[in-house]
Amino acid sequence: MLENYDPNLGGPIVYYYWSNHYNHSSYNNLVISGLCGIRPSAGDTLDINPLIDSTIDYFYLGNVMYHGHALTLIFDKHGSRYKAGKGLSIFVDNKRATLIKQQDRYRVSIGSPMKITSTSQPRNVALNVMRKGYPLPTASINGSPDTSLYQAIDGKTWYFPEITNRWTTQGSTSKEDWFALDLGKPYEISSANVFLFADGNNYAVPDDLTIEYEHVGQWVPVKMQASKPIKLIGNTKNTIQFEMVKAAKMRITFRHELKQVAVSEIEYF
Repeated sequence: MLENYDPNLGGPIVYYYWSNHYNHSSYNNLVISGLCGIRPSAGDTLDINPLIDSTIDYFYLGNVMYHGHALTLIFDKHGSRYKAGKGLSIFVDNKRATLIKQQDRYRVSIGSPMKITSTSQPRNVALNVMRKGYPLPTASINGSPDTSLYQAIDGKTWYFPEITNRWTTQGSTSKEDWFALDLGKPYEISSANVFLFADGNNYAVPDDLTIEYEHVGQWVPVKMQASKPIKLIGNTKNTIQFEMVKAAKMRITFRHELKQVAVSEIEYF
């Protein structure tokens, strides 16, 4: 939740570059513990003391992880918005919990804490947060030397029009441009995530893209797993899967006939 954005009209309220993320964690806490009234404790029960008065018609706080359990808190004044009943409803692991009212607050039994076993995540071999060593990016064009190249592999997938964190083909007179990575050593790679920024004005999704790997000094196209052409979408993740290759260098060529291309992030797995 970004309090810098106008909730009714959209767009930023304050135009400083850091304002989009200012104080967002503290603000979320005010909503969760203040408005919704969740009061954490070390025990197996949870106290809930929401700030509900005549001005509040409804709110929904869903899938909050609490002691390993998924907690959903719903307030529906008339019961017509969420169809979960009038007033306050609590669901623990998708099951309605019994509320016990104690003075001005409610208590619900959560149960014993559940240990969540973390699952290993595949490594994004394109990531370079420190901008040193490998992966080493190069491109057919780079309007902001030494900055925008690394912004496409820094782990940040931002689509803010007023905060630029992306590599673009801005200034190119060609209808094709490429972005390449030297990974430093060979990796087994079978998919790519491409996050494209599109603003409907200067930048649009490319007409097409081609993924290649270097083999014996030549760029060779990967063999796509999907038989249909890739349908690219702006401002979200585009996952492209292909037959596994073992390569130290990868390249994506973007074909753009009318608009320039902006890439927020590229990932290889």
